[in-house]
Amino acid sequence: MQNSLDLEKATQKIQDLGFDLEELNDKKENTLLLSQAQSNISKASLDSKKYNDESELQPFYMAILQAEENLKEVKKKKDDSILISPIK
Repeated sequence: MQNSLDLEKATQKIQDLGFDLEELNDKKENTLLLSQAQSNISKASLDSKKYNDESELQPFYMAILQAEENLKEVKKKKDDSILISPIK
């Protein structure tokens, strides 16, 4: 009789451990899915910031282009200028 109770308790404990194992596997899977989702969100956010940063830098790009154009114009004017010195 005692052996039968011990066997029943052991069987129940095995079943409980099986349920615990399934629960831990589910938690592990959920944690992995959550981590993957957070990673995807972070990547999307980073990509979004890259594009936002480029649009924020657009005025600076335009200023650089304008400065380069001004420099070209000044160089051209310098090359076009003629120095005349009196000959004695």
